[in-house]
Amino acid sequence: MRALTFTLLGDQHNKTDFDCGVPCLNLYLAKYAGQENRERFTQCYAAADNNNNVLGFYTLSSYAVNINALAASATQKLPRYPTVPTALLGRLAVDIRYQGKGLGGSLIVDAIVNTLNSAIGVWAINAQAKHPRAKAFYIKYGFYSFEKNEHALYLPLNGDITRALSSLHRH
Repeated sequence: MRALTFTLLGDQHNKTDFDCGVPCLNLYLAKYAGQENRERFTQCYAAADNNNNVLGFYTLSSYAVNINALAASATQKLPRYPTVPTALLGRLAVDIRYQGKGLGGSLIVDAIVNTLNSAIGVWAINAQAKHPRAKAFYIKYGFYSFEKNEHALYLPLNGDITRALSSLHRH
């Protein structure tokens, strides 16, 4: 795969040729992602080639999870607050020309790094899997399923992999 840059989506990015095969995600990138970035409702990050063509993207926003939705084994060492601070990986999409080549995993790694470098406390990254293939994708990258919601997944940011990523990418 060609050299890519991972940055916050901006006006320099070409979004018009992006097609992930899911019309609502294509529409989101083309019409709403920039506005949501400006309003700080979400932050949309793009993987782009040398010509600033978007090949993949994801969004991050703040989120809180009810502590009772998590497995008891995951919450044993957590403070007893009613909610747990997380980052919501709300959308993740890869252009159909680049699917199956590892770009989705690279987007997840970038999301982890951006979350770890955030100035706010975040215990995990959340994701919603809309179909079984998406759920299998997230599980492949270490996400766990919520016990009471089969479509919701989370990746605790206190594990070995996140410590390693954090030490490599500190500014």
